[in-house]
Amino acid sequence: MLSASVVTYHNDNASDGQNTQETLLTPSNVNSTSFGKRFTASVDGNVYAQPLFVPGLTIAGGVHDVLFVATEHDSIYALDATNGNVLWQDSFLTAAVSGLPGATSITTVPDTDLGGTDIHPEIGITSTPVIDLSTNTLYVTATTKEMVSGVAHYVQQLFALNDTSGAEKYRTLNGQNTNLPATLGDTTFINGVYANNSPIWVNGTGEGNDGQGHVFFNALRQLQRVALTLANNQLYIAWGSFNDQEPYHGWIAALNPSTLALTGVLNTTPNGIEGALWMSGGKLSVDASGALYGMTGNGTFDGNNTGGTITGINSAGFPVSGDYGNSFIKVTADTVHNSPTNQNINGWGLQIADYFAPFNANALNIGDHDLGSGAPLVLPDAAGDAAHPHLLVGAGKKGTIYLLDRDNMGKFSASASAENSTIVEEISMTALAGAVFSTPAYFNQQLYFAPQDVAAKSFSILNGTARIGKTPASTSQDAFGLHGATPSVSSNGSTNGIIWVTDLASNDLRAYSATGFNTELYTSTQAANGTRDALGTAEKFSVPTVANGLVYVGTTNSIVAYGLLNPPASAAASVSAASNPLPALSQAAPNIASPTAGSDSSSDVPSVVAGSDEQNSMPHLDWLFAAPIMNGSSPPTFAQLDSSPPVQKRSPQTPEGDALPVSAIDNVFCNF
Repeated sequence: MLSASVVTYHNDNASDGQNTQETLLTPSNVNSTSFGKRFTASVDGNVYAQPLFVPGLTIAGGVHDVLFVATEHDSIYALDATNGNVLWQDSFLTAAVSGLPGATSITTVPDTDLGGTDIHPEIGITSTPVIDLSTNTLYVTATTKEMVSGVAHYVQQLFALNDTSGAEKYRTLNGQNTNLPATLGDTTFINGVYANNSPIWVNGTGEGNDGQGHVFFNALRQLQRVALTLANNQLYIAWGSFNDQEPYHGWIAALNPSTLALTGVLNTTPNGIEGALWMSGGKLSVDASGALYGMTGNGTFDGNNTGGTITGINSAGFPVSGDYGNSFIKVTADTVHNSPTNQNINGWGLQIADYFAPFNANALNIGDHDLGSGAPLVLPDAAGDAAHPHLLVGAGKKGTIYLLDRDNMGKFSASASAENSTIVEEISMTALAGAVFSTPAYFNQQLYFAPQDVAAKSFSILNGTARIGKTPASTSQDAFGLHGATPSVSSNGSTNGIIWVTDLASNDLRAYSATGFNTELYTSTQAANGTRDALGTAEKFSVPTVANGLVYVGTTNSIVAYGLLNPPASAAASVSAASNPLPALSQAAPNIASPTAGSDSSSDVPSVVAGSDEQNSMPHLDWLFAAPIMNGSSPPTFAQLDSSPPVQKRSPQTPEGDALPVSAIDNVFCNF
């Protein structure tokens, strides 16, 4: 059985951080005797994005479990997840790939150009990409500095890559399939004047407006830190800021994933300032209805409750000028205001359908206590009750935990007491006792937080109660340092739960029993040889990825993999192409096997990921049977696991150009 894929930040669109198909790692074998560092794979830049994992991909004539790694040096790597070997690598620093016409040099952006060292020394790919398994497409944004006629252009682009080869895939431009990236923004800054060439803009008088009632996306000042989200047949990208250097706003763009055409734009402060969406690398989480949830930091909030009287809010309870600094926001499609010439107050194609702003939102702004330093988690319906069946949870720099009803988020209140009657629950900042720069994890009716400069804590949220325990259910012995950490969960169903955390202060990978942070199982400094499992220098907001018995952590210029030191033999070994690894790939030539833009035919881009779908399983099963026979050994034997009726047979599908033909078994057996 193949391991679960990890194709998005924190494992799924709810952002709960769970991989519940981990069968190898258990609380009994994750210890310094049987568990440790398996390999380190060097890459060309700092790894801020969470690594992604896809099992059973056909690459270069072999089937591999693949780890996808993005770097601040504007590279994407596809690594063999079992040994770190490079299967393919793409660089976005070549003219053939991403260059503006006439560009004489293309580099990453030096942090010195941005007025700070929050991301040092260069900015390239910061956010976590997302993978669409149904089309074998990896979506990623990249930032570059390009010199044209002696002028520096700061450029942000969206790329769609074939995850089996790294080649550029479809983009329709003027009705033609160009196989080029989509330019999100191109900004110059000459003599204190910005020139913003971007399709992303809204009506408004906010900071950085063009003097004609429009606010344009500024590719120099907007940090694409928020992880990408795929939902509703749309790709969502969100932005915050670099080092709080103005002008900036919170932006969300929606794009058609098949054509990369812009389908919606939203600005959180169109008539104000700031309102960043950065969430410490978290993402816009999505519920079953398709609504997106984010948290903004700093900036203008129109509401005011000085003296206990609310002003700046319209009759429906929304900010009069559409400014949502320090707020939870619920974003849905706007089918009425759906073009740049027909906008709502925040943009077009997207709208803020509901929100919650703390009663002290303006005080949070003045004190730089961003609510949006944390990211939201969509809780399962089982956690709710009859009055509040759909819940959302999150916390920010002040450390207050907010439990909200996604159907009625609470909007803005005149006072703290009024707020407590309009939202589901509020856990005092004294419970966490530290600022949150992370996304919490959820597992088995427990919430897991690792705040800044204090111990990690879990809180119970029992099914059917819509209530979080007021005091921590468990507390770690370790105090986490600057920025704290985002926990990940591995388990086998509801058993053998483990919480994995990267400790930036000590540069440690830590593992705890999911029963509570008070039971620590392993740290990467526990081995008798203190350096055996050394992680190296961890990057802030690093999120461990757990898949198929291995734990992957991004560091400065590397990926470190941990696992069982003597793992059990695989029941069915994958076919390896390590003896002939694919070299670094140039994207100068488009991939002719890419699908035609806009096509909905599954034969255009057949998946090579094995799963419950017989069509998707074909190539993997072919290799599983054919490769041993071609190597002179016996094919694997299978035992029936259930009595489910067989999947209905389907017509053969045309594979990608670099995949083994679907008829591989026939080709082998015809020789006998």
